[in-house]
Amino acid sequence: MSMLKKVILACVVTAVVCLGGIIAYKIVTHGTGEACYVKVNRPATENVIEESGERYYSYTLEGVKEDGTTQEVSFQSMVGRGPLKANAYLKLMLASDGSVNSYAEKQASEMPVDIVKALDAQ
Repeated sequence: MSMLKKVILACVVTAVVCLGGIIAYKIVTHGTGEACYVKVNRPATENVIEESGERYYSYTLEGVKEDGTTQEVSFQSMVGRGPLKANAYLKLMLASDGSVNSYAEKQASEMPVDIVKALDAQ
C-alpha cells in the first residue's frame, strides 16, 4: 500500500473514532435529548452526606413532555446548593432510561404555553 493510501486511511479512522467519541459524550451528558418540564410544587426530601455533612435535596414531581404526555420523574439537586425555589419551572433532560441527566430553571415565557397550563393545573 502506498504511503498516501496509509495517510488517508489513518485520517478516516481518526475521524470515525472522534465522531464516535462525540456522539457517546452527547448521549452520556445529555441523554436522548428528550425534554420534560416540571414545576417544583411538592416539598423536597433533605439528604445529608455523612462524610462531608453537605446537603442535597431529592424531588419526585409530575412532568410534562413536549408531546403532552406526563411522566413522574425523580431527581436530586446539586450538592451544597440548597433546595430549589418553590413553584419554579424546570426543563429536565432525560436519559434513555427515563432518569434525569440535567436540569435548568426556566421562565414560563421560555416554555410552550400548553405545557405551562398543564403544569399550573397540577
